[in-house]
Amino acid sequence: MYKIFLDKNKVFECNVAIEGASLDSSEVRLLLEAENFSLTFKGKIHSNGIVKIPINKLKGILKENYKGKITLEVIAEDTVFKPWESEYITDVSKKVEVKFENKINESSEEIKEKSPKITFSIVPDEFDTQQHLKEIFKILDSRGVNRKNLLQNKTVFNKLVETYCSLNDINNLENVRSIKKDLIKNIT
Repeated sequence: MYKIFLDKNKVFECNVAIEGASLDSSEVRLLLEAENFSLTFKGKIHSNGIVKIPINKLKGILKENYKGKITLEVIAEDTVFKPWESEYITDVSKKVEVKFENKINESSEEIKEKSPKITFSIVPDEFDTQQHLKEIFKILDSRGVNRKNLLQNKTVFNKLVETYCSLNDINNLENVRSIKKDLIKNIT
C-alpha cells in the first residue's frame, strides 16, 4: 500500500524504459481515485528513464486514513499504459518512514508487436532504522515492558518485531534484520 502524507509535498519516483517510442514525446501522470472525484498529477520522464511526479499537499482535499486507488499512466505514441496500480492510504507526516519496494516488468494490457513496450520500477524511500527503534521503545515503555526480560523470551521478541514490521509495511528482509540487530544492541 502506498502512503501519501497530507501535510507535506512528496515526489513519486520510478524508472521507465520505453521501446518503440521516444521518451521525450511520452507523457506520464499519476491518478488518485477518491470517493467522488479523481486527482491527476503530471510528471516528467527524464532522458535516463527516471520519472518524477510531484504530489502536492492534500490537506483539506482528502482526510486522514483515507484509502483509494493510485495508478501510474504512461502515454507513448497515443497508447496508454498502466504499468503500476496500488491502493493508497493518507496520513499526516510522522517520524516513521516506510520503505516501499516494488518492481513490475509488465504492461496491464495486451499490446501489438509494433506498439511501444514499457518496464517500470519504483525508487524506494530511504529506510531509517533508528526512527523505527524509537517507535518500538515508545510502545514498550508505554506498556511497562521490561526490555531486559524481552531478550530472554525470544518468541515474544520475534513476535514483537514481526507485528511491528507488518503494521508498518516493512517487507524487505534486510530492513527487518536491521531492526532486530539494532534492537538487541540497544537493549543490552
